[in-house]
Amino acid sequence: MNEYIIKLDSIIFALILLGFVLVYLMEQNQKKQFQNKLFRLLVFSVIVMLVIEIPYLLINGNARWARFIFILKSVYHVLKIIPLIIYVLLVDSVIFNNKIHTKHTLWLWLPYIVLTMALSLLNFIFPLFFTVDTTGTYQQLRFIPVLFALQYIPILAVIRLLIAKRHRLDKKQLYLFWFIPVPVFIVSLFQLFESKLALTWPFVSLGIVGLGLAMQQKRLTEDYLTGAYNRQHLDAYLEHKLRNCKPNKTFAAFLIDV
Repeated sequence: MNEYIIKLDSIIFALILLGFVLVYLMEQNQKKQFQNKLFRLLVFSVIVMLVIEIPYLLINGNARWARFIFILKSVYHVLKIIPLIIYVLLVDSVIFNNKIHTKHTLWLWLPYIVLTMALSLLNFIFPLFFTVDTTGTYQQLRFIPVLFALQYIPILAVIRLLIAKRHRLDKKQLYLFWFIPVPVFIVSLFQLFESKLALTWPFVSLGIVGLGLAMQQKRLTEDYLTGAYNRQHLDAYLEHKLRNCKPNKTFAAFLIDV
């Protein structure tokens, strides 16, 4: 029993966090905005990936469940690209703030999605990437790096976009957007060499929670129509300036009401 708890503790913790985020996002006033819809889809897709990990960690190595483990991992490899693509679309939406542009971006990614899913499904006929042996243990085969390399493409696309358009994001948002692709890139490398690890999606979950807080803060401190900072942001900024003002020095500000 203790062994199962140790295996699942990070996944259960991540599911609890994302559960709270999803409940909050399902509130009526959070449903309509396009970015919120994408964020909600991202949260839900990561929850699905975490749930798939649970039975795998519990029954991997059990010969009676060998066929089920094979199907489960096949579904996992087919679906794991979906949260990454949704994340690409979310970053695109936040940076360009243009629904049409983001939908066009999705169309550009469709061939990649089809290719990645097709390769994972191909493993049912020709076991090139992974198999499950007679003991019911998941085994990675020599072409598994191909699937991992494919999942790095959207991560690299996000990194490129964050670098090229960093001037469009405030610092807090920029840092939190980086908090998802970089840890995923590093942790997935460990998972490539040690398939028993289940750290990728818990790390993604932490990044999603931080990103959600940043997006909420942005909504609270900016005017929805113009994107200009509101009175709440001004009060917080002035409080920060006053608290950090050096002795014997002053500062001035102009307030213009149009």
